[in-house]
Amino acid sequence: MTSYYTLRVRIGEHSFYVNEGTEADSQVIDIIQHPQYNSALSSNDISLIKLSKPVDMNSKYINTACMPSIGDLTDFYNTQSCYTTGWGRTRGNTTLLQFLSELVGGRI
Repeated sequence: MTSYYTLRVRIGEHSFYVNEGTEADSQVIDIIQHPQYNSALSSNDISLIKLSKPVDMNSKYINTACMPSIGDLTDFYNTQSCYTTGWGRTRGNTTLLQFLSELVGGRI
């Protein structure tokens, strides 16, 4: 496994290749995998990442992800769209995207 000391998180990034001054970097000090994660099935594929310093949540470029409470799961699954963001490839072996992109899927 990779040492946590070599992992860093960049927060507030928009353009992958340009430093816009909205970014903040933090070192990863711990990764907590879901206790029921199954790599063969990709189920419970979620982890918590503990950073070395607090994130400035007063920035207009940084926000949190909404997570439903246990009691709201049925309503959440039936009414909410799924949002995915990143700079990954959109098809096959194409180049990485230059700007942070968002994909809005159907209901999850």
